[in-house]
Amino acid sequence: MINLFALIKNNDEMGLQRIPLKANVQQEINNAFIDQSIKMLAEKEEIIYSGDYKASSDEVYSIENYELPNEITLALENILDAEIFDINDYEGKISAIVSKSDDAENDFIGFQSFDTRRVINRGLSLWFSNDVYGRYNERGISIPAKMDVLFKDNKIYFQSFVLANRILNLRFIYESSYTRGC
Repeated sequence: MINLFALIKNNDEMGLQRIPLKANVQQEINNAFIDQSIKMLAEKEEIIYSGDYKASSDEVYSIENYELPNEITLALENILDAEIFDINDYEGKISAIVSKSDDAENDFIGFQSFDTRRVINRGLSLWFSNDVYGRYNERGISIPAKMDVLFKDNKIYFQSFVLANRILNLRFIYESSYTRGC
């Protein structure tokens, strides 16, 4: 089963807030996120990130022995204790949607970059159904269709350092790579 979270950053602090799902959406979310995690690594050559190479579409960067920030690890260890994400009342910036799989065959933590364009605001939001548009009156979020960072077996995988660094602070890795190259 997949559990979803919003990764909220507020100044220098970060935390996970749980996104509870209705039962009729849970299986669809499970399938989508498991598919995304598989596609992230499928038919791709793994390149150890060094900072001096741009991965192509058939390659994926990896960083071994990566430790997730404590705020993320603690929240994922105590899922039911995590604060519930309320789109109408949160402070900070949503920087990622985080998925945690506890499937024995595909155990992973996935991160999808998130920005304010993915927040569905009240107003005049139109939804197409039965050949006609209707108005949607509530706030919500749009879930991206692609995983940007995958944490699996103590490694992180990504194709874009810029996106990965927005989600997880990888500055120390970049600085270390830069220093070695000098």
